[in-house]
Amino acid sequence: MKTDNIDVKLLKLRKMLIQVALMDGNISKDEQNIINNVDMHIPDLKKIIKKAYGDGVVTEEEKVKIHNYLKQIMNNAVSVAKTDKRLENEEQILLQQIKNILILIQQEVSIA
Repeated sequence: MKTDNIDVKLLKLRKMLIQVALMDGNISKDEQNIINNVDMHIPDLKKIIKKAYGDGVVTEEEKVKIHNYLKQIMNNAVSVAKTDKRLENEEQILLQQIKNILILIQQEVSIA
């Protein structure tokens, strides 16, 4: 797998999150906080993935590191969504989209 595929998926993640958040016509503060939280982690995720693929061989240790970081992104997004003690339908949809893209990234890393 090329890291270009990951870049495309991460770009797709951002675009999809904005589209999902706009389904009701506006982006709520909670939805924006979730998107911002995911955005904040993307540069580090890219670095971790590019470093893992840098020598052409992704070791099991590198796969675990990527997996753990993807899991951290998801857990952080869920924590942000639950900050106000409620999880709106729009937030649930947003979280599901995040999970779907992160799973695709994980699958690509796993077969490398």
